[in-house]
Amino acid sequence: MKRSSAIIILATVLFFAVRVSAQVTALTHATVIDGTGAGPQNDVTIVMENGHIRDMGPTSKISAPAGATVVDLSGKFIVPGIINAHGHVDAKRDPQLRQYALYGVQSPRRADSHRKVPLHVRSL
Repeated sequence: MKRSSAIIILATVLFFAVRVSAQVTALTHATVIDGTGAGPQNDVTIVMENGHIRDMGPTSKISAPAGATVVDLSGKFIVPGIINAHGHVDAKRDPQLRQYALYGVQSPRRADSHRKVPLHVRSL
């Protein structure tokens, strides 16, 4: 009985420890162009947790959570990333991926790839 109680307590502590260590970033005062054809949205805050958008809206209504990293994007734009589903990326991929990134391409895929594995490169 003591062992199962100890396991439950340990699991609970680990669960909350993981939640506390979540990385939260607030991008504030940005202009967002969502790609739907609607006009730009001015003075927007986007709250991201562990790389996923958790909240988005006017800066006057969305505040950065306590402990979040806040990035002021006044005068900057946020736009959707471009997916290139017919890219030419060969063995010397790093310079090619850097060039794609300069053009806004965030997800290139080799046209001749028979594997259904996307190419993931976070920072070059």
